[in-house]
Amino acid sequence: MGVVTGTKQEHLRVVADHPGKRFLGRLFYIVLLCACTAGGFFFGEYLSIQSQQSAAVERDLLLQELARSRGEVEALEQEVTTLRVGADIDRQSTGEVRLTIKKLEEEKFQLQQDLSFYKNIMAPDSTDKGVRIQKFNLLETDQPGRYRIKVMISQVSDSNNLLSGMATVSIVGSQDGIEKSLSLSDVSEEVKTQNIKLGFRYFQNIPGPDERYAELDIPAGFKPDYVLVVAQSRGKKPKRIEQKFMWTFEEKVSDAPES
Repeated sequence: MGVVTGTKQEHLRVVADHPGKRFLGRLFYIVLLCACTAGGFFFGEYLSIQSQQSAAVERDLLLQELARSRGEVEALEQEVTTLRVGADIDRQSTGEVRLTIKKLEEEKFQLQQDLSFYKNIMAPDSTDKGVRIQKFNLLETDQPGRYRIKVMISQVSDSNNLLSGMATVSIVGSQDGIEKSLSLSDVSEEVKTQNIKLGFRYFQNIPGPDERYAELDIPAGFKPDYVLVVAQSRGKKPKRIEQKFMWTFEEKVSDAPES
């Protein structure tokens, strides 16, 4: 073959064809690609499992911390409740102690008054001998028109011989603008007669021998002004004494029956 002068010539190389090598090369790349893909997948799964395990550990730690915190809160709430109950008990106890002290002081004062009274009866220093009106008590109840009264008659004597005589207790006031007097027997079931018999060595209570009060039922429309107590002794040296007590009250009491 002739060569044309001035024309560029291309050089060709003859390469042997090996189909088996090409197949193995492609297979290697496929296997390598699959291995990389599988490795990436399993590595991702490993990281996911590690992450889940770490999250589970953190969750367990948080649950433990939450349980501990709840326990502390419950303990604090219990302590606060205990302190509140203790404070209430302290306040209640303080109030009860104060009431007890006040009651004991009142009882002490009353005992001192009673002691002075009995000393005066047993060893009187008064020169005014004979019958006397020792005590007068008038109480208002919570029921309109109902009152309680108690009178003590005593004697001043060196010998304390038996004193006999009579006493009357009258409620003096007005009704419809007219002055009126009511005997104790008119307004109290405890007193059966207007003239109350006296017979004692030291003292006698009206209405009875004990410390009870007479219940008074004042009629509607009657306005009491005062109570007139009259005592008359008999014997060699009879004596008459009378005293007015204004219709005022020491205190208001419940209308429940006395025990």
